[in-house]
Amino acid sequence: MVSIHQLSNGLRVAVKSMEWTHSCAIGVWLRVGSILESEEENGLSHLLEHMSFKGTKNRSNRQLAIDMDAIGGQVNAATSKLTTEYYAQVLPEEAESALELLSDIVCNTVIEPAELEKEKRMIIEEIGMVEDSPEDSAHDMANALFYLGGPLSQPILGSRARVESFSAETVESFRAKHYVANNAVLSVAGNFDENRLLEWCEKYFGRWKKGNRQEYPANPTNNKRLLTHTKKPIEQAQILFTYPGMAFGAPLGKDLLLLSSILGGGSSSRLFQRIREEKAYAYSVYAHKTAYPFCGDLAIYAACSPKNTRVVCDIIEEECKLVLDKGVTEEELCHSRIGEKTTLALADESVYYHMSKMGSDLMTYSRIVPHEEIFEGLNKVTTQSILLAARESIDKPCALVLLSPDEPDNHSYWRKYERQA
Repeated sequence: MVSIHQLSNGLRVAVKSMEWTHSCAIGVWLRVGSILESEEENGLSHLLEHMSFKGTKNRSNRQLAIDMDAIGGQVNAATSKLTTEYYAQVLPEEAESALELLSDIVCNTVIEPAELEKEKRMIIEEIGMVEDSPEDSAHDMANALFYLGGPLSQPILGSRARVESFSAETVESFRAKHYVANNAVLSVAGNFDENRLLEWCEKYFGRWKKGNRQEYPANPTNNKRLLTHTKKPIEQAQILFTYPGMAFGAPLGKDLLLLSSILGGGSSSRLFQRIREEKAYAYSVYAHKTAYPFCGDLAIYAACSPKNTRVVCDIIEEECKLVLDKGVTEEELCHSRIGEKTTLALADESVYYHMSKMGSDLMTYSRIVPHEEIFEGLNKVTTQSILLAARESIDKPCALVLLSPDEPDNHSYWRKYERQA
C-alpha cells in the first residue's frame, strides 16, 4: 500500500511499507538534469551531485564518508537527463540516521572553491572515460543528432571546456534555484513504522526552503534521414539508428516497448537472431525505447567489424521494413509481453525498485502508477497495435550515427542520408 504525504514546507513524501523485507530504501528525487540546463549550464546538475558529497554546513568531506560507512548499506547518487537522485539503502534500525544524513547532503551543501576545482578535474576524467567507450560515445552522438540542438541533445556530463568554466558562485546559484522542497520528492520503501518515519521526515526535511517547481521544456526531434560519421581508431564500427519514439504516457507507448523487445530485446529477437546468430556479424546488437515528457526515441545499436558496416545497416533496415510490411506474430507478442511482466514481477521484490519507482512516477506523472495498470496496458497490446506503433516510429526518417576507423564507402546506400558534420 502506497501513501503520499506532504510536509509543512510542501515536500511530497511517498511511503510504501514492506514489513516482510529486511531493509529500507530512501531516496530524494530532484527535478533537475541536463534537460533543464541552458547551453551555458550544461553539466551543472552532474557537477552539483558530486559536490553534494564534498562537505556540508555540518560535516566535512571526510566526516561525510565516515558517517556513510557508519550506517552501512549503500549511500549514493545519480544524475540523468530528467532528475538527480540521492539514495540510501540500509537496515531498518538505521532509517533515521540515513534520513538525517541525506537531508544534510541535499539541503546543506557547501561549495568550497578548492574542493570544486578538484571535483572538476575528476569529472573531466569521467568525460575521458565516456570518450574511451565507443558505445557511450555513439549514444551521445545520437542524442546530439536526433534532438537537434535542444536540451535533450546535451550530454549529462557536459564538455571539458564547460565544466572547467564553472565557478563556485555559478554552482551555488544553480543549486539555490533547483534544490528546493517544491522541486523534490522524498520516497521511502521497506520495513519501518510509518508514523515514526513521517515524524523523522518532518524533523529532517521540514525546514528545507521552499521554491519553484521546474517545468520540463519541449524539445524538437529529427524528421530527416540524417547521417553523421566520426572517424576513430577502434576495432569495431559502432552503428546506432535513432527513430522517433513516444512521450511519457503516450497511448501506444507500451506497444512501442514490445516492438523494441521483438526487434532487439533478447536472444530470440529478430535482430539478434539475424545479425548475431545467423550471420555472426556482431556480438552486441539491441534495441531500446526511451520516453521523455514531450517526445521519445527508439534506438537500434550494433557493433561490428568495419568491413560489415553497410551489410549490418542493410539488415537493420530490412527487419524494420519486414515489421511494417508483415507485422509481428502472436508468438512474438506473447514472448515480449511475458518478458516485460517478468521483469516487473522480479523488481517487485526489491525495496530499492519501489523507492525508485515512486520517486520517478511522482516526478513524471505526479501520481504512482500501480503495477496492475501497467499489466493491463501490456495485456491490451495486439499485433495490430504494434504495427500502428511501428508506423509512428520505424516508418519515419531516422538519424544514423557511425563511429568507425574508416569513412563510409561510395555505395549508393549512404547517399539516401543527409550528411551532418
